[in-house]
Amino acid sequence: MKKFLLGFVVGLIAFVGIVSDVKAEMLITPTQIVFEGRDRFANVTLVNIGDKTHAYEVSFIYMKMSEPSGTYIKMDSAFTNFDLAKHIVFSPKRVVLKSGARQKVRLALRRPAEIPDGDHRLHLSFKVVSQDENLDSAPLPEGRSSASVSFNINYSIPVVLRSGDVVVNAVIDDMGLSRNKDTGLLNANISILRAGDTPYSILGYLRVYHINASGDEVLVGEISNANIFSEVSRRVFNVPFTKVVAEGSLRVVLGHYDSNKNIVYAERAFPIE
Repeated sequence: MKKFLLGFVVGLIAFVGIVSDVKAEMLITPTQIVFEGRDRFANVTLVNIGDKTHAYEVSFIYMKMSEPSGTYIKMDSAFTNFDLAKHIVFSPKRVVLKSGARQKVRLALRRPAEIPDGDHRLHLSFKVVSQDENLDSAPLPEGRSSASVSFNINYSIPVVLRSGDVVVNAVIDDMGLSRNKDTGLLNANISILRAGDTPYSILGYLRVYHINASGDEVLVGEISNANIFSEVSRRVFNVPFTKVVAEGSLRVVLGHYDSNKNIVYAERAFPIE
């Protein structure tokens, strides 16, 4: 559930297009990191699933969510009073991977004595850099800039530190249906409110089930990282359906990102009209 091929992710996340004839592909898992309780360490695995060798640069960036679309605005610095980048170290910062090779990026949280209550966030960015030199035989030295960059692709995952007693309240406000011109199937446009005055984000999954006239229920669409970060109060999710839906009703479920915990933040049924 946390593993996504880049070809699928590109359709869901604003990913920079490829310049030149090199097709860079990568697999990153998990697609978000959450430090809770006594958590101090985490790993992210990067896999080169393209057919050529690529150099990757890893760094921290700051991105703020906007509502209601959930798109990101890149920031020059931390936008809260706690800069998480000052308390996390990671390695390596640069790596060269042949086709099919993988690399773990290890993160270590150095907890200060005092952490303000709430969610504190940054993004771990993976930048693909292609060069004129032969990457198969000449690994890119640490700290060296590329001589000739032919394309530059960024993909990032959120890294969240949760401090204090987490309180999350959500309301499924509304849902509309539209037709996907490419597949002919329906899309659900679901508006969700992050309710209450709380400094915590909704980190969850969003699932849509179809219930037919006989009461049978089947999953027809889902978004695994259905996050509403603490700086916004509302987000509209577009959930593409994978199956034909005609009569009956739709049940929308918003749950905790770790589905094994069986925590449901909100659910609501909508008749199909």
